[in-house]
Amino acid sequence: MKRPRLAITVLATIALSGHLLFSKQATASSLKSPVENQEEKKASLVLNAGYASADNANIEGVSFYEAGAGLNFALNENFSVTAQVSQGLLTSNFGTGFTSLGMGIEYSLLGSNTLKQQQVSLENYSVFDLQGRPNSSLAVSINARQVFFNGSDQVYPFTGVGACAKYRPFVTATGYWGVDLCYDYLLNPPNSTSMFRAMLGWSVFLF
Repeated sequence: MKRPRLAITVLATIALSGHLLFSKQATASSLKSPVENQEEKKASLVLNAGYASADNANIEGVSFYEAGAGLNFALNENFSVTAQVSQGLLTSNFGTGFTSLGMGIEYSLLGSNTLKQQQVSLENYSVFDLQGRPNSSLAVSINARQVFFNGSDQVYPFTGVGACAKYRPFVTATGYWGVDLCYDYLLNPPNSTSMFRAMLGWSVFLF
Protein backbone atom coordinates (compact mmCIF):
# COMPACT_ATOMS: atom_id res chain seq x y z
CA MET A 1 0.00 0.00 0.00
CA LYS A 2 2.91 2.32 0.55
CA ARG A 3 4.22 2.04 -3.05
CA PRO A 4 1.00 3.23 -4.77
CA ARG A 5 0.79 6.16 -2.39
CA LEU A 6 4.44 7.02 -3.13
CA ALA A 7 3.83 6.84 -6.87
CA ILE A 8 0.79 9.09 -6.58
CA THR A 9 2.78 11.60 -4.52
CA VAL A 10 5.60 11.67 -7.11
CA LEU A 11 3.17 12.18 -9.99
CA ALA A 12 1.38 14.97 -8.15
CA THR A 13 4.67 16.69 -7.43
CA ILE A 14 5.70 16.51 -11.11
CA ALA A 15 2.33 17.85 -12.26
CA LEU A 16 2.43 20.75 -9.78
CA SER A 17 5.98 21.68 -10.80
CA GLY A 18 4.99 21.69 -14.46
CA HIS A 19 1.99 23.88 -13.74
CA LEU A 20 4.08 26.42 -11.81
CA LEU A 21 6.72 26.53 -14.55
CA PHE A 22 4.08 27.07 -17.24
CA SER A 23 2.43 29.83 -15.18
CA LYS A 24 5.73 31.69 -14.76
CA GLN A 25 6.44 31.47 -18.49
CA ALA A 26 2.95 32.69 -19.36
CA THR A 27 3.21 35.59 -16.90
CA ALA A 28 6.61 36.62 -18.26
CA SER A 29 5.44 36.42 -21.87
CA SER A 30 2.32 38.51 -21.10
CA LEU A 31 4.32 41.46 -19.76
CA LYS A 32 4.53 44.27 -22.32
CA SER A 33 7.31 46.72 -22.95
CA PRO A 34 6.95 50.20 -21.48
CA VAL A 35 5.00 52.62 -23.68
CA GLU A 36 6.19 56.19 -24.13
CA ASN A 37 3.70 58.95 -24.95
CA GLN A 38 4.92 62.43 -25.89
CA GLU A 39 2.77 65.56 -25.73
CA GLU A 40 3.51 69.17 -26.63
CA LYS A 41 1.28 71.90 -25.22
CA LYS A 42 1.00 74.98 -27.42
CA ALA A 43 -1.93 76.99 -26.03
CA SER A 44 -1.60 79.06 -22.86
CA LEU A 45 -3.88 81.29 -20.81
CA VAL A 46 -2.44 84.72 -19.99
CA LEU A 47 -3.64 86.91 -17.11
CA ASN A 48 -2.18 90.31 -16.23
CA ALA A 49 -2.87 93.33 -14.07
CA GLY A 50 -1.10 96.61 -13.48
CA TYR A 51 -0.87 100.31 -14.30
CA ALA A 52 -1.57 102.25 -17.50
CA SER A 53 -1.32 105.91 -18.44
CA ALA A 54 -2.53 107.89 -21.47
CA ASP A 55 -1.34 111.25 -22.85
CA ASN A 56 -2.52 113.46 -25.70
CA ALA A 57 -3.67 117.01 -26.31
CA ASN A 58 -7.00 116.36 -24.60
CA ILE A 59 -6.02 113.59 -22.16
CA GLU A 60 -2.96 114.56 -20.16
CA GLY A 61 -1.52 112.23 -17.58
CA VAL A 62 -4.66 110.17 -17.02
CA SER A 63 -3.84 106.94 -15.19
CA PHE A 64 -5.67 103.64 -14.93
CA TYR A 65 -5.64 100.31 -13.15
CA GLU A 66 -5.74 97.71 -15.93
CA ALA A 67 -6.57 94.00 -15.82
CA GLY A 68 -6.80 91.64 -18.76
CA ALA A 69 -6.94 88.08 -20.01
CA GLY A 70 -5.83 86.48 -23.24
CA LEU A 71 -4.70 83.41 -25.14
CA ASN A 72 -1.36 82.56 -26.72
CA PHE A 73 -1.07 79.86 -29.36
CA ALA A 74 2.43 78.75 -30.31
CA LEU A 75 3.20 78.26 -34.00
CA ASN A 76 6.54 76.79 -32.95
CA GLU A 77 8.96 77.16 -30.02
CA ASN A 78 9.73 80.81 -30.92
CA PHE A 79 6.64 82.34 -32.57
CA SER A 80 3.10 82.55 -31.23
CA VAL A 81 -0.08 84.49 -32.00
CA THR A 82 -1.85 86.33 -29.18
CA ALA A 83 -5.32 87.71 -28.47
CA GLN A 84 -6.32 89.75 -25.44
CA VAL A 85 -9.12 91.78 -23.87
CA SER A 86 -8.62 94.20 -20.97
CA GLN A 87 -10.45 96.75 -18.84
CA GLY A 88 -9.05 99.96 -17.35
CA LEU A 89 -10.40 101.74 -14.25
CA LEU A 90 -9.56 105.34 -13.45
CA THR A 91 -7.20 105.58 -10.49
CA SER A 92 -8.96 108.76 -9.34
CA ASN A 93 -12.45 107.32 -8.76
CA PHE A 94 -12.40 103.69 -10.03
CA GLY A 95 -14.77 104.62 -12.84
CA THR A 96 -14.55 102.68 -16.10
CA GLY A 97 -11.85 104.37 -18.16
CA PHE A 98 -11.49 102.15 -21.21
CA THR A 99 -12.01 98.72 -22.75
CA SER A 100 -9.47 97.32 -25.19
CA LEU A 101 -9.09 94.45 -27.67
CA GLY A 102 -5.79 93.34 -29.08
CA MET A 103 -4.08 90.80 -31.35
CA GLY A 104 -0.41 90.30 -32.03
CA ILE A 105 2.63 88.24 -32.90
CA GLU A 106 5.06 87.26 -30.13
CA TYR A 107 8.67 86.15 -30.53
CA SER A 108 10.50 84.34 -27.74
CA LEU A 109 14.10 85.45 -27.27
CA LEU A 110 14.65 83.20 -24.24
CA GLY A 111 12.77 80.07 -23.25
CA SER A 112 10.11 78.32 -25.29
CA ASN A 113 6.53 79.05 -26.27
CA THR A 114 5.65 75.36 -25.84
CA LEU A 115 5.68 72.83 -22.98
CA LYS A 116 6.83 69.29 -23.75
CA GLN A 117 5.70 66.34 -21.63
CA GLN A 118 6.61 62.64 -21.78
CA GLN A 119 4.75 59.84 -19.99
CA VAL A 120 6.05 56.28 -19.58
CA SER A 121 3.39 53.64 -18.84
CA LEU A 122 3.47 49.88 -18.23
CA GLU A 123 0.40 47.64 -18.38
CA ASN A 124 -1.84 50.75 -18.62
CA TYR A 125 -0.36 52.19 -15.42
CA SER A 126 1.63 55.42 -15.47
CA VAL A 127 5.14 54.74 -14.21
CA PHE A 128 6.41 58.32 -14.25
CA ASP A 129 6.00 61.63 -16.08
CA LEU A 130 8.79 63.71 -17.53
CA GLN A 131 7.80 67.36 -17.85
CA GLY A 132 9.92 69.78 -19.82
CA ARG A 133 9.67 72.75 -17.45
CA PRO A 134 10.05 75.99 -19.39
CA ASN A 135 13.13 78.09 -18.80
CA SER A 136 12.86 81.76 -17.86
CA SER A 137 11.09 83.54 -20.67
CA LEU A 138 11.98 86.77 -22.46
CA ALA A 139 9.76 87.75 -25.37
CA VAL A 140 8.81 90.72 -27.52
CA SER A 141 5.54 91.29 -29.33
CA ILE A 142 3.99 93.56 -31.95
CA ASN A 143 0.28 94.21 -31.43
CA ALA A 144 -2.73 95.79 -33.11
CA ARG A 145 -5.00 97.39 -30.52
CA GLN A 146 -8.50 98.86 -30.39
CA VAL A 147 -9.21 100.99 -27.32
CA PHE A 148 -12.60 102.46 -26.40
CA PHE A 149 -12.17 105.40 -24.01
CA ASN A 150 -15.20 106.34 -21.94
CA GLY A 151 -15.90 110.07 -22.12
CA SER A 152 -18.39 112.08 -20.10
CA ASP A 153 -20.94 111.97 -22.92
CA GLN A 154 -19.77 109.29 -25.37
CA VAL A 155 -17.25 106.55 -26.14
CA TYR A 156 -14.14 107.47 -28.15
CA PRO A 157 -12.65 104.60 -30.22
CA PHE A 158 -8.91 104.68 -30.88
CA THR A 159 -7.03 102.23 -33.11
CA GLY A 160 -3.29 101.70 -33.29
CA VAL A 161 -0.22 99.54 -32.89
CA GLY A 162 2.05 98.79 -29.98
CA ALA A 163 5.02 96.80 -28.76
CA CYS A 164 5.64 94.84 -25.56
CA ALA A 165 8.64 93.38 -23.78
CA LYS A 166 7.74 90.44 -21.55
CA TYR A 167 10.17 89.09 -18.96
CA ARG A 168 9.03 86.04 -16.97
CA PRO A 169 11.85 84.91 -14.62
CA PHE A 170 9.63 83.04 -12.15
CA VAL A 171 8.97 79.54 -13.46
CA THR A 172 6.30 77.11 -12.23
CA ALA A 173 5.71 73.53 -13.36
CA THR A 174 3.26 74.69 -16.04
CA GLY A 175 3.97 78.34 -16.84
CA TYR A 176 5.56 81.69 -15.94
CA TRP A 177 5.22 84.72 -13.67
CA GLY A 178 6.75 88.04 -14.65
CA VAL A 179 6.51 91.64 -15.88
CA ASP A 180 5.16 93.08 -19.15
CA LEU A 181 6.10 96.59 -20.35
CA CYS A 182 4.07 97.91 -23.29
CA TYR A 183 3.79 101.07 -25.37
CA ASP A 184 0.87 101.82 -27.75
CA TYR A 185 0.31 104.61 -30.24
CA LEU A 186 -3.40 105.11 -30.97
CA LEU A 187 -5.33 107.23 -33.50
CA ASN A 188 -8.82 108.64 -33.82
CA PRO A 189 -8.18 111.25 -36.54
CA PRO A 190 -7.42 114.03 -36.07
CA ASN A 191 -6.65 112.97 -32.48
CA SER A 192 -3.91 110.66 -31.29
CA THR A 193 -2.81 109.34 -27.94
CA SER A 194 -0.01 107.23 -26.52
CA MET A 195 -0.33 104.67 -23.75
CA PHE A 196 2.27 103.14 -21.47
CA ARG A 197 1.45 99.99 -19.54
CA ALA A 198 3.39 98.17 -16.80
CA MET A 199 1.76 94.85 -15.94
CA LEU A 200 2.34 91.80 -13.80
CA GLY A 201 1.78 88.78 -16.04
CA TRP A 202 1.04 85.12 -15.44
CA SER A 203 0.72 82.39 -18.08
CA VAL A 204 -0.21 78.72 -17.77
CA PHE A 205 -0.18 76.08 -20.51
CA LEU A 206 -3.59 74.56 -21.28
CA PHE A 207 -3.24 72.13 -24.19
